[in-house]
Amino acid sequence: MINILSIRCGLAFAPYLNESASEFLSKGLVASRVVRQAGSGLIIRSDGEVALRYQGRECLLGAEEVRHYLATIAFRAEVYDVKRLSDEVVTSTVGGDILLSHPQSELWLERAVVAEMVSAFKSQALPGGHVISGLPDWLSVSSGSGRLLLSDGRTGRWVLLGADHMSELERRLEPEEEVGEQQNALVPPTIAVKGLRVHLQSALRLAETLEEFASGGSVVHFEEVTPTYSLTVGSATEGIELRDSEIRVALTAREARKWVSIVRGELDRLNVRQVERGGIRTVFASLEDVQWILQWGDEVFVPRGATLTVNHPRAQGSQSRGLLVKQTGGFRLLLNQATGACVALEDSELTHLGC
Repeated sequence: MINILSIRCGLAFAPYLNESASEFLSKGLVASRVVRQAGSGLIIRSDGEVALRYQGRECLLGAEEVRHYLATIAFRAEVYDVKRLSDEVVTSTVGGDILLSHPQSELWLERAVVAEMVSAFKSQALPGGHVISGLPDWLSVSSGSGRLLLSDGRTGRWVLLGADHMSELERRLEPEEEVGEQQNALVPPTIAVKGLRVHLQSALRLAETLEEFASGGSVVHFEEVTPTYSLTVGSATEGIELRDSEIRVALTAREARKWVSIVRGELDRLNVRQVERGGIRTVFASLEDVQWILQWGDEVFVPRGATLTVNHPRAQGSQSRGLLVKQTGGFRLLLNQATGACVALEDSELTHLGC
Protein backbone atom coordinates (compact mmCIF):
# COMPACT_ATOMS: atom_id res chain seq x y z
CA MET A 1 0.00 0.00 0.00
CA ILE A 2 0.95 3.65 -0.47
CA ASN A 3 0.49 6.13 2.40
CA ILE A 4 0.27 9.86 1.70
CA LEU A 5 -0.65 11.85 4.83
CA SER A 6 -4.31 10.85 5.38
CA ILE A 7 -4.64 8.73 2.22
CA ARG A 8 -3.86 5.06 1.67
CA CYS A 9 -4.16 3.61 -1.83
CA GLY A 10 -2.92 0.56 -3.72
CA LEU A 11 0.39 0.05 -5.51
CA ALA A 12 -1.35 0.32 -8.88
CA PHE A 13 -1.63 4.10 -8.43
CA ALA A 14 2.16 4.51 -8.15
CA PRO A 15 2.84 5.30 -11.85
CA TYR A 16 0.21 8.06 -11.89
CA LEU A 17 1.32 9.59 -8.60
CA ASN A 18 4.93 9.62 -9.73
CA GLU A 19 3.99 11.32 -13.01
CA SER A 20 1.99 14.04 -11.26
CA ALA A 21 4.65 14.59 -8.56
CA SER A 22 7.38 14.99 -11.18
CA GLU A 23 5.16 17.37 -13.17
CA PHE A 24 4.48 19.51 -10.11
CA LEU A 25 8.14 19.77 -9.13
CA SER A 26 9.15 20.79 -12.67
CA LYS A 27 6.20 23.06 -13.59
CA GLY A 28 4.60 24.07 -10.29
CA LEU A 29 1.23 22.57 -11.22
CA VAL A 30 -0.35 19.30 -12.32
CA ALA A 31 -2.91 18.46 -14.99
CA SER A 32 -6.20 17.57 -13.32
CA ARG A 33 -7.11 13.93 -13.79
CA VAL A 34 -9.20 11.12 -12.38
CA VAL A 35 -7.33 7.83 -12.27
CA ARG A 36 -9.22 4.56 -11.88
CA GLN A 37 -7.60 1.36 -10.70
CA ALA A 38 -9.03 -1.68 -8.91
CA GLY A 39 -12.52 -0.20 -9.06
CA SER A 40 -11.57 2.98 -7.16
CA GLY A 41 -10.95 6.52 -8.35
CA LEU A 42 -8.10 8.84 -7.33
CA ILE A 43 -8.58 12.54 -8.11
CA ILE A 44 -5.39 14.54 -8.72
CA ARG A 45 -5.54 18.30 -9.27
CA SER A 46 -3.71 21.56 -8.60
CA ASP A 47 -4.87 24.04 -5.99
CA GLY A 48 -1.67 26.03 -5.57
CA GLU A 49 -0.51 22.74 -4.12
CA VAL A 50 -1.20 19.15 -5.24
CA ALA A 51 -4.66 18.09 -4.09
CA LEU A 52 -5.42 14.38 -3.79
CA ARG A 53 -8.84 12.88 -3.04
CA TYR A 54 -9.41 9.17 -2.54
CA GLN A 55 -12.30 7.27 -0.91
CA GLY A 56 -13.65 10.33 0.87
CA ARG A 57 -10.31 11.59 2.17
CA GLU A 58 -8.40 14.57 0.82
CA CYS A 59 -4.94 16.00 1.42
CA LEU A 60 -2.89 18.91 0.09
CA LEU A 61 0.81 18.59 -0.70
CA GLY A 62 3.28 21.42 -1.05
CA ALA A 63 6.66 21.11 -2.73
CA GLU A 64 8.30 19.69 0.41
CA GLU A 65 5.66 16.96 0.80
CA VAL A 66 5.62 16.18 -2.95
CA ARG A 67 9.40 15.72 -2.97
CA HIS A 68 9.13 13.40 0.05
CA TYR A 69 6.38 11.21 -1.38
CA LEU A 70 7.87 11.12 -4.87
CA ALA A 71 10.93 9.49 -3.30
CA THR A 72 8.97 6.92 -1.23
CA ILE A 73 6.52 6.00 -4.01
CA ALA A 74 9.28 5.64 -6.61
CA PHE A 75 11.21 3.39 -4.22
CA ARG A 76 8.16 1.16 -3.71
CA ALA A 77 7.60 1.04 -7.48
CA GLU A 78 11.21 -0.06 -7.94
CA VAL A 79 11.18 -2.69 -5.20
CA TYR A 80 7.83 -4.21 -6.19
CA ASP A 81 8.48 -3.79 -9.93
CA VAL A 82 5.34 -1.76 -10.67
CA LYS A 83 4.72 -1.36 -14.40
CA ARG A 84 1.94 0.47 -16.25
CA LEU A 85 1.02 -1.18 -19.55
CA SER A 86 -1.46 -0.48 -22.34
CA ASP A 87 -5.20 -0.17 -21.58
CA GLU A 88 -4.26 1.05 -18.07
CA VAL A 89 -3.26 -2.41 -16.90
CA VAL A 90 -0.74 -2.26 -14.04
CA THR A 91 1.33 -5.20 -12.80
CA SER A 92 3.52 -5.66 -9.75
CA THR A 93 5.32 -8.49 -7.94
CA VAL A 94 4.98 -8.75 -4.17
CA GLY A 95 6.61 -11.76 -2.57
CA GLY A 96 5.31 -14.87 -4.29
CA ASP A 97 2.26 -13.15 -5.79
CA ILE A 98 1.71 -11.09 -8.92
CA LEU A 99 -0.70 -8.17 -8.93
CA LEU A 100 -2.76 -7.60 -12.04
CA SER A 101 -4.72 -4.36 -11.73
CA HIS A 102 -6.97 -2.55 -14.18
CA PRO A 103 -9.61 0.21 -13.92
CA GLN A 104 -12.43 -2.18 -13.01
CA SER A 105 -10.75 -4.50 -10.53
CA GLU A 106 -7.54 -6.19 -9.46
CA LEU A 107 -6.38 -9.79 -9.15
CA TRP A 108 -3.69 -11.20 -6.89
CA LEU A 109 -2.37 -14.32 -8.60
CA GLU A 110 0.11 -16.96 -7.49
CA ARG A 111 3.04 -17.59 -9.81
CA ALA A 112 1.76 -21.08 -10.63
CA VAL A 113 -1.56 -19.59 -11.76
CA VAL A 114 0.20 -17.03 -13.95
CA ALA A 115 2.31 -19.81 -15.47
CA GLU A 116 -0.88 -21.69 -16.43
CA MET A 117 -2.32 -18.53 -17.97
CA VAL A 118 0.80 -17.89 -20.02
CA SER A 119 0.80 -21.48 -21.22
CA ALA A 120 -2.88 -21.23 -22.17
CA PHE A 121 -2.27 -18.01 -24.07
CA LYS A 122 0.60 -19.52 -26.03
CA SER A 123 -1.41 -22.61 -26.95
CA GLN A 124 -4.45 -20.53 -28.05
CA ALA A 125 -6.50 -23.69 -27.51
CA LEU A 126 -8.99 -22.66 -24.81
CA PRO A 127 -12.73 -22.65 -25.58
CA GLY A 128 -14.66 -19.68 -24.18
CA GLY A 129 -15.20 -19.81 -20.42
CA HIS A 130 -13.24 -23.04 -19.96
CA VAL A 131 -11.58 -23.46 -16.53
CA ILE A 132 -8.22 -25.17 -16.89
CA SER A 133 -6.32 -27.21 -14.35
CA GLY A 134 -4.23 -25.22 -11.88
CA LEU A 135 -6.48 -22.16 -11.80
CA PRO A 136 -8.69 -21.12 -8.87
CA ASP A 137 -12.35 -22.08 -9.15
CA TRP A 138 -13.36 -18.43 -9.33
CA LEU A 139 -11.11 -17.64 -12.31
CA SER A 140 -12.43 -18.32 -15.81
CA VAL A 141 -10.03 -18.03 -18.74
CA SER A 142 -10.63 -18.06 -22.48
CA SER A 143 -8.34 -17.17 -25.39
CA GLY A 144 -8.70 -16.22 -29.01
CA SER A 145 -7.65 -13.64 -31.59
CA GLY A 146 -4.37 -13.10 -29.80
CA ARG A 147 -5.98 -12.12 -26.48
CA LEU A 148 -6.73 -13.70 -23.12
CA LEU A 149 -9.98 -12.96 -21.30
CA LEU A 150 -9.98 -13.33 -17.50
CA SER A 151 -13.29 -13.37 -15.63
CA ASP A 152 -13.57 -13.17 -11.84
CA GLY A 153 -16.55 -15.30 -10.78
CA ARG A 154 -16.63 -13.61 -7.36
CA THR A 155 -17.30 -10.12 -8.71
CA GLY A 156 -18.37 -10.68 -12.32
CA ARG A 157 -15.60 -8.35 -13.46
CA TRP A 158 -13.24 -9.13 -16.30
CA VAL A 159 -10.08 -7.95 -18.03
CA LEU A 160 -8.86 -8.53 -21.57
CA LEU A 161 -5.13 -9.06 -21.91
CA GLY A 162 -3.05 -8.72 -25.07
CA ALA A 163 0.36 -9.95 -26.14
CA ASP A 164 2.20 -7.13 -24.33
CA HIS A 165 0.46 -7.95 -21.05
CA MET A 166 1.18 -11.66 -21.35
CA SER A 167 4.81 -10.97 -22.22
CA GLU A 168 5.12 -8.89 -19.04
CA LEU A 169 3.48 -11.60 -16.93
CA GLU A 170 5.83 -14.19 -18.41
CA ARG A 171 8.81 -12.00 -17.49
CA ARG A 172 7.62 -11.99 -13.90
CA LEU A 173 7.85 -15.78 -13.78
CA GLU A 174 11.63 -15.60 -14.00
CA PRO A 175 13.37 -16.50 -10.72
CA GLU A 176 14.00 -13.50 -8.50
CA GLU A 177 17.28 -12.77 -6.81
CA GLU A 178 17.54 -13.66 -3.16
CA VAL A 179 16.86 -10.92 -0.65
CA GLY A 180 17.60 -10.79 3.05
CA GLU A 181 15.46 -12.28 5.76
CA GLN A 182 12.18 -10.38 5.94
CA GLN A 183 11.29 -8.52 9.08
CA ASN A 184 8.29 -9.27 11.19
CA ALA A 185 5.76 -6.45 11.31
CA LEU A 186 6.50 -5.16 14.80
CA VAL A 187 3.79 -2.68 15.76
CA PRO A 188 4.82 0.44 17.73
CA PRO A 189 3.25 0.79 21.17
CA THR A 190 0.35 3.15 21.84
CA ILE A 191 -0.58 5.13 24.95
CA ALA A 192 -4.01 4.55 26.53
CA VAL A 193 -5.86 7.64 27.79
CA LYS A 194 -9.07 6.56 29.55
CA GLY A 195 -9.49 3.71 27.07
CA LEU A 196 -8.64 5.75 23.97
CA ARG A 197 -5.49 4.58 22.17
CA VAL A 198 -3.16 7.45 21.33
CA HIS A 199 -0.66 6.66 18.59
CA LEU A 200 2.90 7.91 18.92
CA GLN A 201 2.46 9.93 15.71
CA SER A 202 0.06 12.24 17.62
CA ALA A 203 1.12 11.70 21.24
CA LEU A 204 3.48 14.66 21.60
CA ARG A 205 1.00 17.12 20.14
CA LEU A 206 -1.69 15.76 22.45
CA ALA A 207 0.58 16.09 25.48
CA GLU A 208 1.26 19.75 24.63
CA THR A 209 -2.47 20.41 24.17
CA LEU A 210 -3.40 18.76 27.49
CA GLU A 211 -0.64 20.73 29.21
CA GLU A 212 -1.98 24.03 27.89
CA PHE A 213 -5.53 23.11 28.94
CA ALA A 214 -4.44 21.98 32.42
CA SER A 215 -2.43 25.14 33.07
CA GLY A 216 -4.58 27.83 31.44
CA GLY A 217 -7.95 26.26 30.67
CA SER A 218 -7.79 26.95 26.93
CA VAL A 219 -8.51 24.16 24.45
CA VAL A 220 -6.57 24.11 21.19
CA HIS A 221 -8.79 22.28 18.71
CA PHE A 222 -7.12 19.99 16.19
CA GLU A 223 -7.80 16.91 14.12
CA GLU A 224 -5.23 14.48 12.77
CA VAL A 225 -6.23 11.88 10.20
CA THR A 226 -3.81 9.20 9.08
CA PRO A 227 -4.38 6.12 6.93
CA THR A 228 -4.75 3.98 10.09
CA TYR A 229 -6.43 6.16 12.73
CA SER A 230 -7.86 9.59 13.53
CA LEU A 231 -7.65 11.81 16.61
CA THR A 232 -9.87 14.82 17.22
CA VAL A 233 -9.43 17.22 20.14
CA GLY A 234 -12.05 19.83 21.00
CA SER A 235 -14.07 21.44 23.76
CA ALA A 236 -16.60 19.58 25.90
CA THR A 237 -18.92 20.42 28.78
CA GLU A 238 -16.48 18.65 31.08
CA GLY A 239 -13.51 20.54 29.68
CA ILE A 240 -11.63 18.89 26.81
CA GLU A 241 -12.76 16.07 24.54
CA LEU A 242 -10.62 13.44 22.82
CA ARG A 243 -12.21 11.33 20.10
CA ASP A 244 -11.27 8.77 17.48
CA SER A 245 -13.64 7.03 15.07
CA GLU A 246 -15.16 4.88 17.84
CA ILE A 247 -14.35 6.22 21.32
CA ARG A 248 -14.98 9.59 22.98
CA VAL A 249 -13.49 10.60 26.33
CA ALA A 250 -13.72 13.89 28.22
CA LEU A 251 -11.28 15.29 30.77
CA THR A 252 -11.53 18.01 33.39
CA ALA A 253 -8.55 20.27 34.04
CA ARG A 254 -7.65 18.16 37.08
CA GLU A 255 -7.79 14.93 35.07
CA ALA A 256 -5.80 16.54 32.28
CA ARG A 257 -2.93 17.29 34.69
CA LYS A 258 -2.83 13.62 35.69
CA TRP A 259 -2.87 12.44 32.07
CA VAL A 260 -0.18 14.89 31.04
CA SER A 261 2.07 13.26 33.61
CA ILE A 262 1.18 9.77 32.37
CA VAL A 263 1.61 10.58 28.67
CA ARG A 264 4.89 12.45 29.26
CA GLY A 265 6.15 9.53 31.32
CA GLU A 266 5.40 7.10 28.48
CA LEU A 267 7.01 9.39 25.92
CA ASP A 268 10.16 9.51 28.06
CA ARG A 269 10.12 5.74 28.60
CA LEU A 270 9.89 5.20 24.83
CA ASN A 271 12.53 7.88 24.10
CA VAL A 272 10.16 9.63 21.69
CA ARG A 273 11.65 12.39 19.54
CA GLN A 274 9.77 14.34 16.89
CA VAL A 275 10.94 16.26 13.82
CA GLU A 276 8.72 18.26 11.45
CA ARG A 277 9.66 19.08 7.88
CA GLY A 278 6.84 20.90 6.12
CA GLY A 279 3.80 18.69 6.60
CA ILE A 280 5.94 15.60 7.21
CA ARG A 281 6.14 14.71 10.89
CA THR A 282 8.70 12.05 11.73
CA VAL A 283 8.50 10.34 15.12
CA PHE A 284 11.35 8.25 16.49
CA ALA A 285 10.83 5.85 19.39
CA SER A 286 13.01 3.21 21.00
CA LEU A 287 12.71 0.62 23.72
CA GLU A 288 15.71 -1.56 24.60
CA ASP A 289 16.80 -3.09 21.25
CA VAL A 290 13.69 -1.97 19.36
CA GLN A 291 13.43 1.24 17.34
CA TRP A 292 10.61 2.63 15.25
CA ILE A 293 10.35 5.42 12.69
CA LEU A 294 6.83 6.71 12.03
CA GLN A 295 5.70 8.98 9.19
CA TRP A 296 1.91 9.31 8.82
CA GLY A 297 0.98 5.63 8.51
CA ASP A 298 4.39 4.33 7.51
CA GLU A 299 5.93 2.51 10.48
CA VAL A 300 9.38 1.00 9.99
CA PHE A 301 11.09 -1.14 12.59
CA VAL A 302 14.89 -0.79 12.76
CA PRO A 303 16.87 -3.17 14.99
CA ARG A 304 19.31 -1.28 17.19
CA GLY A 305 22.80 -1.71 15.81
CA ALA A 306 21.53 -2.36 12.28
CA THR A 307 23.86 -1.28 9.50
CA LEU A 308 21.86 1.14 7.37
CA THR A 309 24.23 1.04 4.44
CA VAL A 310 22.74 1.66 1.01
CA ASN A 311 21.84 -1.50 -0.89
CA HIS A 312 20.15 -1.91 -4.27
CA PRO A 313 16.54 -3.17 -3.95
CA ARG A 314 17.09 -6.50 -5.68
CA ALA A 315 20.68 -7.11 -4.68
CA GLN A 316 21.95 -9.14 -1.73
CA GLY A 317 19.95 -8.62 1.47
CA SER A 318 21.30 -6.02 3.85
CA GLN A 319 22.48 -6.75 7.36
CA SER A 320 19.32 -5.14 8.72
CA ARG A 321 17.05 -8.18 8.28
CA GLY A 322 15.44 -7.46 4.94
CA LEU A 323 15.28 -3.69 5.41
CA LEU A 324 16.05 -2.07 2.06
CA VAL A 325 18.02 1.17 2.09
CA LYS A 326 18.49 3.66 -0.73
CA GLN A 327 19.93 7.17 -1.07
CA THR A 328 18.15 9.45 -3.55
CA GLY A 329 16.99 13.05 -3.88
CA GLY A 330 18.61 14.07 -0.59
CA PHE A 331 16.83 11.30 1.34
CA ARG A 332 17.90 8.06 2.98
CA LEU A 333 14.95 5.74 2.24
CA LEU A 334 14.15 2.74 4.45
CA LEU A 335 11.61 0.18 3.24
CA ASN A 336 10.36 -2.92 5.00
CA GLN A 337 9.77 -5.51 2.26
CA ALA A 338 7.29 -7.51 4.33
CA THR A 339 4.94 -4.61 5.14
CA GLY A 340 5.66 -2.15 2.32
CA ALA A 341 6.17 0.65 4.86
CA CYS A 342 8.67 3.23 3.61
CA VAL A 343 10.13 6.31 5.31
CA ALA A 344 12.37 9.05 3.94
CA LEU A 345 14.92 10.78 6.18
CA GLU A 346 17.19 13.73 5.56
CA ASP A 347 20.74 13.56 6.93
CA SER A 348 19.88 15.70 9.94
CA GLU A 349 17.01 13.34 10.82
CA LEU A 350 19.25 10.27 10.67
CA THR A 351 21.03 11.51 13.77
CA HIS A 352 17.96 10.60 15.85
CA LEU A 353 18.54 6.89 15.15
CA GLY A 354 20.62 4.94 17.62
CA CYS A 355 22.11 2.62 15.00
